[in-house]
Amino acid sequence: MKALFGAFLMIVGVVLGIYVGLWVMFAGGIKSIVAGSVLWGLIKMLLLPWISGFVIAWIP
Repeated sequence: MKALFGAFLMIVGVVLGIYVGLWVMFAGGIKSIVAGSVLWGLIKMLLLPWISGFVIAWIP
């Protein structure tokens, strides 16, 4: 169950990354690029340590 949850979180992360990328592309302008990179930075800061800790914990 935990492995499924981890896979789900990684998929959500990928989807969020694609969404932010598309949003930055379509919105255009320096302001949206800055906002998009800040948002993606926050997502990475929150998710990546948790995901990497999860992956390390599940490697036998």
